[in-house]
Amino acid sequence: MTEKTTELQTSMKYEFVHEEILTRALTRRAFVKEQKEHGTDCEHQEALAVLGDAILNVVITGALINKSLVSKGEITEKKKEYVREETLYKTALGLRLQKYIITNKSEEVVKEQPRVLAETLEAVFGAIFLDAEFERVSEVILPLFHL
Repeated sequence: MTEKTTELQTSMKYEFVHEEILTRALTRRAFVKEQKEHGTDCEHQEALAVLGDAILNVVITGALINKSLVSKGEITEKKKEYVREETLYKTALGLRLQKYIITNKSEEVVKEQPRVLAETLEAVFGAIFLDAEFERVSEVILPLFHL
């Protein structure tokens, strides 16, 4: 574990095997663009956020079904509570995720924005899925959402 992300990984109860995936999940597009202008190549979080969003939806839906919610409407409504931006934002704040977001100086102020924190949390979930497996990412997500 790198010293910078030790606290984050500990609070999620997951230690990355391939920490470069976590770094990518924490890296904003603006930082990558700035680095490319200086001849450094790196990747940003957007694709991982898409993956993490899908993983989150599957994990939450499965957990709700396991809690005996059976109607499509009931599952859909309850799932919305868990996957909406406000819930992801509060969860990200609980992890102090804003401390770890990698961005350029001009975008430094956006680290606290709900959308940015929600997207970054989804990217971290996508990174865990790629680093481990579905069962392991479920073990990280469910306690964070008290399921």
